[in-house]
Amino acid sequence: MELIKLLGVLIVIIGFALKKDSILIILSAAIVTAFVGGLGIDGLLETLGNSFVSNRSMAIFILIMLVTGTLERNGLKEAAANLIGRVKGASPGMVIGLYGIMRGIFAAFNVSFGGVAGFVRPIIMPMAVGAVEAKGREINENHLEEIKGMASGMENIAWFFCQVLFVGGAGGLLVQSTLAPLGYNVELIDLVKVEIPVGIFAVIVGIVYYYLKDKKLRKKYYGDIKKEENNMAFFTDPEIALGTKLLEVLYIIMGFITIYAGIKNARDEKNPSRAGTAVFWCSLGIVLAFGRWIPPMVNGILIIIMTLPAILGKVKVGEQDNPTKEGMEKAFNNIGMKIFLPALSIGIFAIIFALFTDLGALVGIGVGIFVSIILLMLYSSDNKPGVFLRDSERLLSTVGPLSMLPMLLASLGAIFTAAGVGDVIASLVGNIIPEGNVNVGIIVYALGMMLFTMIMGNAFAAITVMTVGIAGPFVLAYGADPVVIGMIGLTSGYCGTLCTPMAANFNIVPVAMLDMKDRMGVIKNQVIPALIMITFQIIYMIVLK
Repeated sequence: MELIKLLGVLIVIIGFALKKDSILIILSAAIVTAFVGGLGIDGLLETLGNSFVSNRSMAIFILIMLVTGTLERNGLKEAAANLIGRVKGASPGMVIGLYGIMRGIFAAFNVSFGGVAGFVRPIIMPMAVGAVEAKGREINENHLEEIKGMASGMENIAWFFCQVLFVGGAGGLLVQSTLAPLGYNVELIDLVKVEIPVGIFAVIVGIVYYYLKDKKLRKKYYGDIKKEENNMAFFTDPEIALGTKLLEVLYIIMGFITIYAGIKNARDEKNPSRAGTAVFWCSLGIVLAFGRWIPPMVNGILIIIMTLPAILGKVKVGEQDNPTKEGMEKAFNNIGMKIFLPALSIGIFAIIFALFTDLGALVGIGVGIFVSIILLMLYSSDNKPGVFLRDSERLLSTVGPLSMLPMLLASLGAIFTAAGVGDVIASLVGNIIPEGNVNVGIIVYALGMMLFTMIMGNAFAAITVMTVGIAGPFVLAYGADPVVIGMIGLTSGYCGTLCTPMAANFNIVPVAMLDMKDRMGVIKNQVIPALIMITFQIIYMIVLK
């Protein structure tokens, strides 16, 4: 009867295969898994509430939207296109490749500076498009769609495989803590060393694949390419780190941004679903802002409430104050290349705070955003506080209910784990490995990490179960190097992250952020690099075991 715990996994697989509503699939899988796994309604709501709130950092793009839309309004896209137009021989593939190198380097220092929302959409995409238009061509709509997917894919590949090069990063610590109970004590620096070739190879794969693909697309579309607690108690508690307190302030601001979106749409007579839209955004805002102080079960109830209008298709886009092309060009003519200062300040402050303070890169992103706001207000008297709020709401409405998917998926993983789904899967997979055959064990472990991550949407959720259930008894027990197996096992899981809609914040949210028509557009641009990477990592583990 233990197999019944896999019912939620089956719902996820069938639901996504049939292209049903993502939120409905996740919620259904969570509810079914909770009940067949013995969690009950209380366990479901508490696990959902706890996990959703603890993963609010996945929604940091909401805060970034506070300035991204207004940067666009003030001519950032035009400045980026103008800049790349001055580079002879530039192409979208070249832009994406250079971004991959930069992204990989910063990821190795565990610095995230906005991803799709904060960097790809406002800077990389305009540069990629500008590289085509600088040659006197109008960007082909299908080519543009592919560029969006490739840019998001490069972001994910570079971040996934290079962030584990940071000594003391979450990935290394997780591998270390997973191996320790099994009797294998490994050093963080050794885990990083073994991962360096994988990180470098991943970035190279992304660069080469996307460059060649773009070259083929340019030839196809353009012909000869050669031509071209109480709240205050928490904040006053001296035992709570300042970085944690500041991060909570950022969550509160994010919550207020989404609540504003709810109130604005509730008052918008042109919104065809005012009530549903308001309920969704306001519920999400309350959980983001005050989730720390709300009981987990109440958070769980609020999350269920916010999913209902999304599932029923009652979250709509109301009246929008979209910037005009003429307005953006006028702003660019007035501001010029100075627009890059507020745009880059997000990344610069993220790096400074990550390297030179104990506050962390996320707090640095928040500081960089406020610096951006100040600079934009100094540049133009038109950039009033209301403009930033309206622009952030405009981008939020573009993303819509997908904005909650990353946290909801993380919560589903927590429910799967609490219900014992991982143990059942590990037991089933373990039965197919011949005793003593380490190479087969490595192959099954790596592919298991990839497939289980595709189901869970998170390699961190997969590695503990798969390492204890498969790598421990079938690979490590026969003398394989725990440093190699543990660390490469984690990044094998990342190959699954590249291929699954369950990793919504990496693969689904960018679709909305970049206005892509193909819901699987990002994933399609990551499948081949993922297959190359899983093959490379299996061989790498077998050789170094």
